Parts: sequence; C-alpha cells; structure tokens
Amino acid sequence: MSLTQFLKESRDLQKNKSTATAARIAAENVLRGCAVRTYMLWEAFGEFDTVLNGDWDLFIVLDSCRYDLMEDVQDDYDFLETLRPHQSYATSSQDWIQKTFMKDDLSALDRAKVSAKLFRDPYQNDVIGDYFTMRDVSDVAYITGNPQCTMLDGDAFHEYTEIWKTDWKDIGEGYIHPRGITEEAIRTMRESNPNQTVLHYMQPHGGFRLADNPGFPWEKLQRGDRDLETTWEYYEDNLHWVLEEVELLLENVDAEKVVISADHGNSVGGCGFYGHRPYLPLSGMRTVPWVETSATDEETFEPSGPAELEETNRDELLEALGYK
Repeated sequence: MSLTQFLKESRDLQKNKSTATAARIAAENVLRGCAVRTYMLWEAFGEFDTVLNGDWDLFIVLDSCRYDLMEDVQDDYDFLETLRPHQSYATSSQDWIQKTFMKDDLSALDRAKVSAKLFRDPYQNDVIGDYFTMRDVSDVAYITGNPQCTMLDGDAFHEYTEIWKTDWKDIGEGYIHPRGITEEAIRTMRESNPNQTVLHYMQPHGGFRLADNPGFPWEKLQRGDRDLETTWEYYEDNLHWVLEEVELLLENVDAEKVVISADHGNSVGGCGFYGHRPYLPLSGMRTVPWVETSATDEETFEPSGPAELEETNRDELLEALGYK
C-alpha cells in the first residue's frame, strides 16, 4: 500500500468505523507496510530452490491455499491422500512468480536501485520485470489466471497462456472462473506435450462465490464486517470449487507425477496481519499444502475452442482481487 492509498483508507475508516477500530486498523496497516518493506530488502533477492527443479510433470497451484484449509477437505477427495504441509518460499503471488520463473543476476548497483523502487512501493511488477532475468523455461508451459504474471516474458516459455485476459472471468464479482484454466490445460497437454506444465488457478483466493458482496475478504475480516467462521466457510467453498476442477483435470491429462500445492497461504489476524503480502516470514502465509499424485487421460471431457485473449483492465481486476 502506498502512502496515498494509506491516507485514503484512513479517511474512509474514520468515517465508517469507531475511533478505536479505525486506530487499530490503521496501526495494523502501518505495521504491515513497514514489515513488507523491511523484509523485502533481503527476501526479494538471491537464488531460490525453485519448484521448477522438482521431479514432476504437472504442478498445480491453488492460489492462497492454507495447509489447514486443505486438511479440512482432505477426506472428500481421494487424490489428496498424500497431503502434507510444505513451506513456500513466498507469501504472495508476486514473489512466488518472481522466485519461480526469474533469477537474480543483479549487480550491486542494480540491487540498490530495485531496493529503492520497491521500498517506495513494493507492488511493482514492472520493476521486477525490468531488472530480473528469466530462468530457462523453454520446456515449461505456464497457464495462469493470476494477473501478477505481467513481470514475465511469455515468449521464454514453451507455452504461455494468461487466462485472466480471456472471457473466462467476472471482474465485477472479484474472481476468475477456474474452468478456463482446466480447459486450456487439457488442450495444451494433449496437443503440445511440454516437459513440465504449471497451472495457476486463482481459487481459493477471494473473492468468494458464496459472498453477496465479495470484495476483499481479509479486509472485511480485519474491519469486523465479516466474522472468521463465515470467512472460513466461504474460503472452504472456494477450495471445493477449484478441487472439483482439479478432479476433472486429473482424469483428462496424462501426467505420471503431479504436485498440487499453493503459492502462499493467508493470515487470519495473527500479529495483526490479514490476508497476504509479499516477503513476510509468517506461518499462516508460508505453510501450504503439498500433494503428490498422478493423472490418466480417460477422455471424459472435451474442452471448447482455444482461449481468445481480449483487452482486460488489469488494475480493475487487481483491485477486485484485493491487490490494490
């Protein structure tokens, strides 16, 4: 959050909340902003053991999925049998995408420049894209519903599809429908045969389909506009939504080794943190599920035609997803 955004939110809080609540939320937001900028100075740089180094054919990312959320639904899906906790190297999609697909070849001078730019505003994909370089992903297909991917050079991939740019979305409701990712994955793996395929579903990330007014769910929790029990119910429903897509996917592609995991989790109020932000060393954001399974194409589903990319207001979409 920039200083301008912080001041605007503080004014809104003063109008709509009690003085005590407004002061608490403002203090929590200051703490969050200071923590992100402090940890960014070393968490944004260096070399990471990217998941691309793993031995798998298909890597499925369930955006913002906590380990304990997956644990709650494990018994509902046979393919989750091997579920275990895993520590992610990221606490937001921004730093997961950076650390997974990009590498740090920065000189000391460039590192200082990037640090200064990100200290002013940590949420600058263009800065990351301008300074960091792509890993060798020439044999990797990346199919993503996450608009944070704009830092990447799509031409570096074997296949690269930004589903958030297609008509499989509903910005007004604050979510991107998972079916488009499932369809594109089936089509790509049947026709293109990449060495590794990474799918980035947006669920269970909010907005939540059960909510009358989806908005950013963790802000609603922080403000007291929705309680934790209801938030968790909606969060779990979004997980069921995407796991139904994963179930369909696993019977319509061939992949000997499949990993189902997440880029990061979410904090639910511990230490005054809600949701997720980059670079933070918090367990709720770092502890994610890790499942190993396999897939066999039984041809039970036929995807529709190829995704047709269209002009999308990225800033509007990011705001609906809670990134602005």
